[in-house]
Amino acid sequence: MIENLVVLAGAPAYSAPIKEVLAFHAGHPVAVAIAVGMEALNVPLLLGFLAGLHGLTGRRGGHAGADWSRLAIAAGACYSAVVMTYAVLWDGVVLAAGKLTEPTPAFELAWRMHAAAFALSLPALSTTLIGTALATHAKRLTPRWQLLFGQ
Repeated sequence: MIENLVVLAGAPAYSAPIKEVLAFHAGHPVAVAIAVGMEALNVPLLLGFLAGLHGLTGRRGGHAGADWSRLAIAAGACYSAVVMTYAVLWDGVVLAAGKLTEPTPAFELAWRMHAAAFALSLPALSTTLIGTALATHAKRLTPRWQLLFGQ
């Protein structure tokens, strides 16, 4: 939600001209730093949740839920790696924007790689959520009434 507030603050789209990107990041370094810092909090929380889910599915016996939770952990680890790349590149954009008066090719490359890392994080996040949902369903950790909303 905090990252969305940064976007609502006027963050440029990934397709925006690079001069707009430079101007936004030079003018809003604190807002972007807060959004990036939230990723450093989200990743360990996600991995802790997935490890706990795997522990729950493993204790209940059987392979179906445990296999799905392994998929969720693997996808969550991939997601975490990509999101940290995304965050580091976004930090690089902000740090460079504070020192530049005109965009450089290196600045544009960091911005484009940041955008690519964001795009790559979405399939990993989707796979994580699918694995989590299937693991909880296979082990009946999800209350039956909640399954009605998924149909």
